[in-house]
Parts: sequence; structure tokens; C-alpha cells
Amino acid sequence: MDTRNPTGATPIFKTHAMNMILFVRELRQAMDDMFRPYGMSSSRWMALAILKDALEPMSQKELALRMDIEGATLVRIIDALERDGWVRRRVSPLDRRIKLVSMEPKAQEFVKIFMFSMRRLDKALYNGIPDSRVLDSIGLLEELRANLQSFTEDMREEATA
Repeated sequence: MDTRNPTGATPIFKTHAMNMILFVRELRQAMDDMFRPYGMSSSRWMALAILKDALEPMSQKELALRMDIEGATLVRIIDALERDGWVRRRVSPLDRRIKLVSMEPKAQEFVKIFMFSMRRLDKALYNGIPDSRVLDSIGLLEELRANLQSFTEDMREEATA
């Protein structure tokens, strides 16, 4: 695919990438604004959103992997959430080195607010956009991510060669 406009001056990826970056920044800001009254930053509500889907307490290591952050960064987030009564941390009965995180009742109540807010945001974001276009964009983003991962792996291999 030729990724340049008809004049050959600007790659499509520049415009596309900038729009994706700006959209993600604006989406995160909107979500932070929605949840700030509850004392939630993006890292805090993201941790709770992941924990809400867990059927049992989750290890800190698994939570860090799902959030795509370093363990030390997660420890600071969990420390704050635990201090404020949102989560509880305990030692795994199977391995004392593993810390398990579970939501407290306060967080369960917030999750209800979170889910209601996500439905409102979903409705606002996709208003007037046909489902077929949304599904096409999901497919495109998945393909772009796969291509980017291949490109990144190739760059790493070239750097080590």
C-alpha cells in the first residue's frame, strides 16, 4: 500500500498516528475528569477495572502485566488504593512471595458508577457512527498493532545483529 498522499509529501501514517495519539490523550483526559470526584486517576481506575473482571484475587504481578506497567509502579498504585480503602492486599496461601489484590466493598460501589459512566461514554463516542465502521476500525487497529509488533521485533533483531 502506498502510504503517501497524491503529492507524495506527507505519509498517511503521520496523520493517522497523530489522530490516534490525540484521541487516546483526549479519551484518557475525559475519563480522568469523570472519575476525579471519586479520587481516581487513570492508573487507579484502570487497576479497579481489571480487578472487577477477576473471578478471584489477582496477583500483583498479573495485574502489572495486564496494565502493562512495571511492578514497582503498580506497588505505588496499590499502596494508595489500599490506604484509601479501595483494595486489600494479602499473602497468597500457596506462595508467601505472591501478593494477592482484591477489591473492597467501597471499590465494588465505584465499579457500578464506573460501568454506568462507561456506557454513557460509549453512547457519546459512537453516536451516529455505523457499527460496520466501528468494527472496521477495530480490525484496522488490530492489524496495525500486529504490524507494529513485527516491525519492533525486526528492529530489535537488527540491533543485536
